[in-house]
Amino acid sequence: MKILKKFTLHCMAGSMVLGAGLTFGVSQMIWLASDNIRIESYAASLLNHAEMVAGNLTAALDELNSLTGEICSPLDLNSIKIISYDYRFVKDSGRIIGNNVICSAMWGNISPAFHIEAVGQLTKNNARLWRSTPSYFPSAIKIDISAKGQSFVVTSPTAFAPYEHPSEGVSATVTSHSGSIVRHSFGEFQKNSLLTGASSDICSDEYDICIKANIISNFFSMKRFGLISLLGVLGALLGLMVLNAGHQFRNVTGSLTYRLKIAINNGLITTAYQPIVHGATGDVLGFEVLARWHDKKFGAVSPDVFIREAEKLGLEEKLQKLIVSKAFQECSQDLLCNPGIYLSLNLSAKDLMDDALLNYISQSANIYNVAPEQIAIEILEGATAEISQMGRKIDDLRIAGYKILIDDFGSGYSSLAYLAKLSVDVIKIDKSFTQAVGTDSPAAFVLEKVYEIAHVLNANIIFEGVETEHQKKAILKFCPDALMQGWLFGKALPIAELTAKVNSQVGYGKANNIRT
Repeated sequence: MKILKKFTLHCMAGSMVLGAGLTFGVSQMIWLASDNIRIESYAASLLNHAEMVAGNLTAALDELNSLTGEICSPLDLNSIKIISYDYRFVKDSGRIIGNNVICSAMWGNISPAFHIEAVGQLTKNNARLWRSTPSYFPSAIKIDISAKGQSFVVTSPTAFAPYEHPSEGVSATVTSHSGSIVRHSFGEFQKNSLLTGASSDICSDEYDICIKANIISNFFSMKRFGLISLLGVLGALLGLMVLNAGHQFRNVTGSLTYRLKIAINNGLITTAYQPIVHGATGDVLGFEVLARWHDKKFGAVSPDVFIREAEKLGLEEKLQKLIVSKAFQECSQDLLCNPGIYLSLNLSAKDLMDDALLNYISQSANIYNVAPEQIAIEILEGATAEISQMGRKIDDLRIAGYKILIDDFGSGYSSLAYLAKLSVDVIKIDKSFTQAVGTDSPAAFVLEKVYEIAHVLNANIIFEGVETEHQKKAILKFCPDALMQGWLFGKALPIAELTAKVNSQVGYGKANNIRT
């Protein structure tokens, strides 16, 4: 009996020690795995941005070097100014001979010439790079200069603004393939081991750019002392419960909610753009910005699903800001080249009352040089009690230059109240009504009356969900100036395809004449 009791005590003690050890070990491994995904996503995002900056600067240098005529002449300086304005990551540009800056777009002819003391580093594409060199500006700031031939560009100080302040424990450097040239550093690097941190090294195939990203991933921190103590006690008392805990954690990390949170926090939600066309002429007037999320586990997740989940998580505003920022960043160049085209953003009535979100849209538009006239706000129907407050917001936005659209008109109970009390530019007809066009449905009759009301209110109409030529022709019979949106004119496009369409003006049949 005594031997059995002693053995039992030994087993209990062993289970307690093993349980606590497994709890701590699994907790650290899970923490590390999560941070490994996080740092890989961060490194990929940073590399993509660095390639975009490098491409922008290289294109600017090539265009500068293609100019003919006497350098630094009035005509040459005027051309340089235009090029500096066209490239968003260029702060200034000009002419350089050897190490001597002789003129620039911002400062004109520089006399005497400004001499750069450092030799400069030669990059893979035969450009010279001076990192953090003293500025020829009348200030104490340091600047980054890239030079090729007799031309140079100064990198905008805000080129890497989104990455200047990474999350705690995250650090990264932008280097050459050889590692001999360090172009940018973010965060404070801290050395770690395989068990206390994760890293990601990724290089560009097109440019002499590599990203070395690092994250400190140590679960055992005094910030989590209470949690560590609790896990230790649970592990010691329950023994093998750690295995069940690990299993449960895997279920959590594999859930849609958890992966959505990671996707939003790491900017993995993408944007797509569906054309809005003039039904009669086929001119593309704008693009509706649509959120897309493709997850490795769940595949393409419906926006209705992940937007609703984001609201439950309290991440709705963060998701909205991410979509706005991506849309302006991706489309800024196309919008600059096509001032007649606008982007249409979806906001709920609740979003419309959020001054912080509206200010963010305005600030982002300024950053990416998107004019207010190129921004449309699509408002989803809300409660009628909000109409008086919404009216004031809408009036302010229209005065600022924004277009205002009522989205999914006819799908909510408050439609007529919206028309009666709100001043809007466009009414978007819900696709359930559009599908009734050309039939004997009462909804088709209602649409004709809505058109008459819109005409009185001096508002345009967009018909959503136009899928067939029959629907298009039926709409144009009673609404000759109708705007349309739907699969007949094209599905939502990712930015790469959108840019190609805009640049080449290749179309969706007739409805693809990009207005420039």
